[in-house]
Amino acid sequence: MSNLPSSDVVCIFCSDIHLSHKAPPFRSSEKNWYDAMARPMNELRQLQKKHDCPIVIAGDIFDKWNVPAELINFAIDVLPKNCYAIPGQHDLPYHNIADIERTAFWTLVKAGKITYLEKPYLIYNELIMLHPFPWGAELQPLSNKAKRITGKAITNIAVVHKYVWMKGFNYPGAPKENTMVLLKQKLRGFNLAVFGDNHKGFAYFIHPNTQFPNIVNCGTFMIRKSDEQDYQPSVWLVKSNDTFNRHLLDTSEDIYDENATPGLDTDPEDMIDFVKGITEFQKMTKDFRAGVLQWMEKHKNLPGSVKAILMDALE
Repeated sequence: MSNLPSSDVVCIFCSDIHLSHKAPPFRSSEKNWYDAMARPMNELRQLQKKHDCPIVIAGDIFDKWNVPAELINFAIDVLPKNCYAIPGQHDLPYHNIADIERTAFWTLVKAGKITYLEKPYLIYNELIMLHPFPWGAELQPLSNKAKRITGKAITNIAVVHKYVWMKGFNYPGAPKENTMVLLKQKLRGFNLAVFGDNHKGFAYFIHPNTQFPNIVNCGTFMIRKSDEQDYQPSVWLVKSNDTFNRHLLDTSEDIYDENATPGLDTDPEDMIDFVKGITEFQKMTKDFRAGVLQWMEKHKNLPGSVKAILMDALE
């Protein structure tokens, strides 16, 4: 996109918004949780107004796939216009993209509030091609055919919901196969790869003449848990010369529960949903133990403590 001024912001990326009907335990001291969620959403809308460009969400608009109508209506009100999105695992029933039409995410699609990136999509005067890799999708390099699909040079951006990490931006025991160095190799040919899922945002700029993409991991949009209180939520501004800037969101009015114990502030409803998911899973498989092991193999970003609990339960 060298025909555009290098200062132009052509797209805004974010992920892991995790809109929820109830405040998570760490934010339970907020006077009105909906007002608290509206603050960063309003900042995002003002940022879009300033730069007059599309917004792309790399997964997990909602914290649960089956949220109440009140929250869906709120999302319709606060989400910006000209918004594109892929689903994350929280947007999907038991992480199953085949059931996407049962979800609150799909309601936003039907309402015309977001454009579902089900296939490659041209935006910004056909100068940017978004290539979706939603939760569970296999990463693939960019084909030579796709590089000039419009007959002119375009910027190809992979939009991914998958845990990616580099040293200092990971949980203990994060899977080695999900390192930024390895995942970027699977996305050979793209100019940029934007990730959601890992709540610790980071960026890695590679020399523009290489065959591998620059990497942006968006990070969480709002602080929801005690182990995130030292993190600064942000969105990412992609420029016309394929570089990017991080825009830090204002958290000065956020209220946290100082009595929350780090790592122990999981919403009890999450455990209820987990049990429901296991029950549904049991209905779909004859060999429950083998099925759980297969599920754990697929979800390699599970914390080690969760894996240990599941293995103890199976024994």
